[in-house]
Formats: sequence, C-alpha cells, structure tokens
Amino acid sequence: MNKDVRFEDAVKRIEEILEILEKRNSGLDETIALYEEGMSLLNKCDSLLEKAEQKVELLKSSYEQAPATVSFSGDAVNDAQ
Repeated sequence: MNKDVRFEDAVKRIEEILEILEKRNSGLDETIALYEEGMSLLNKCDSLLEKAEQKVELLKSSYEQAPATVSFSGDAVNDAQ
C-alpha cells in the first residue's frame, strides 16, 4: 500500500473492497488478500484522522490563547497583535 495515500482515496478503495466481497464469490486466497488490504487501509485512515484531530486541537488551542475582539467594522481583530 502506498504510504502517501489520501484519506478519500483510501475510503473509496475500502468501499470497492466491500463491494467485491459482497457481490463476488471470491476464493479464500483472494478474500484474505482483500481483507488484509482493507485492514491496512483502515489503519491508515485511523492514523490520518488522528493526525487531523491533533492538528485541529493545536489550532483550537492556539486560537483560544489569542482571543479575538470585534472591531466597529465587524471584522475580527486579534488582541495579540
């Protein structure tokens, strides 16, 4: 599996694997290979989601440390400037 796979591409491939397993009468070897690929992709998705969550928390934390006020024009102004 490509280490640089995008989340969306991994989800699409997982959906394809599920469709294959549901619609075809695959042999044992093919079923195991597809299951292995799917599990690998699920682990990759989990890792990507974890990294995204960490990034969101970091951004949220940095935003909370620099409170914004609203100027008379209605635009947010960062007090830390």
